[in-house]
Amino acid sequence: MQNLGKGAESLGLSYMHSCGLDQSYIHLVFTSLPIILMFGLTFFLIDLVIFLIELNWVVAISVTFAIACTFAFLLITTFPPALQPYPPKLPNNNEERQKCLPSPYRSPQSSPFLRQKDQEAKSGFSTAAMT
Repeated sequence: MQNLGKGAESLGLSYMHSCGLDQSYIHLVFTSLPIILMFGLTFFLIDLVIFLIELNWVVAISVTFAIACTFAFLLITTFPPALQPYPPKLPNNNEERQKCLPSPYRSPQSSPFLRQKDQEAKSGFSTAAMT
């Protein structure tokens, strides 16, 4: 790799790279991977329960309980971050503003539910700051 030498050229190249990444759909691929994996896991576990029910009821009941715990964990990490309320307007001082940050428990599978909510909150904050 050649030495760029000047800082302006290096900065320009890194800016062009970041603009190229913003225009591509790479971030959508990475944000959709957890959702795709969750659906794959769901279908696999449901088919596993169906297979075990046909083989043996005793084993199927214990495995079904473990799978139900897994689904409960997925639901708990998916929906509660989306149900957290945002404040009606941002406070003025920095200490109170840090308390109003979105949920620290955001999980990758909750991102589709949070994306719409974040956009609504940002538009509400920007219109409240204008008035």
